[in-house]
Amino acid sequence: MEMTDIIQGGGLVLSGAAVTKLAGIAVKAWAARNGKTEVANDPLNVNKLDKYVTRGEFNKALERNDADHKRISDEAAADHERMERENNAAHENIFMRLTRNDRDMGEIKGLLTGVANDLQLIKGKLFKTR
Repeated sequence: MEMTDIIQGGGLVLSGAAVTKLAGIAVKAWAARNGKTEVANDPLNVNKLDKYVTRGEFNKALERNDADHKRISDEAAADHERMERENNAAHENIFMRLTRNDRDMGEIKGLLTGVANDLQLIKGKLFKTR
């Protein structure tokens, strides 16, 4: 196969396109590696303050925070104790009512048993059965 056959068959054109593509990739890689990246003046957009908090101010804020935390915790504990007392009182009331209902139901059952016995006796006398 001669050079003229390759040129006429389009093989050289195909090889030229491949070489051009590889050259383009090499140029992009070289540009990425050797190019300079510029960063704007304030990339994080941070607000700069003239005055910062001092250690004394921080400690005072920490003490206020601790006092607030203790006050909130004490209020929550007091609320919890109050709700416990109310809950216990409600339970005692419920159990007293249940006890009274049990006693009343026992009396009613006893009366019903007596009524049933009397009814049996009346039936026996009326129908003269034994």
